[in-house]
Amino acid sequence: MNREIKFRCWDQANKKMEYSENPPSFGFWKYVSYDSDCLNTLMQFTGLHDKNGKPIYEGDIVKALDADGGDIAREIIFKDGGFLFFRQRGKLYNQKELTEKRIKEYKIEVIGNIY
Repeated sequence: MNREIKFRCWDQANKKMEYSENPPSFGFWKYVSYDSDCLNTLMQFTGLHDKNGKPIYEGDIVKALDADGGDIAREIIFKDGGFLFFRQRGKLYNQKELTEKRIKEYKIEVIGNIY
């Protein structure tokens, strides 16, 4: 499997999202800190795009269809080596691996992010 590796970082001080090129430039990494008080958060591109072609990143909030055909909001997270989507409240039920098939099945659309 060959997928594009990209990152973005939430710059808390300036209240904006910074995106990297591939590979990330040195300037981009100035926003990233690994110290425990870091307010900047690094998020990885899933390698997938929503139903409208928008890239899906960890930390995005997506609209998806539930079992009854209604819309629900879910957060994209990285866990156990894969990207998953959960109910926005963070409960660990109904977790699903994010795949191209599921994007079509659930009509996934990025509607925002956790910031």
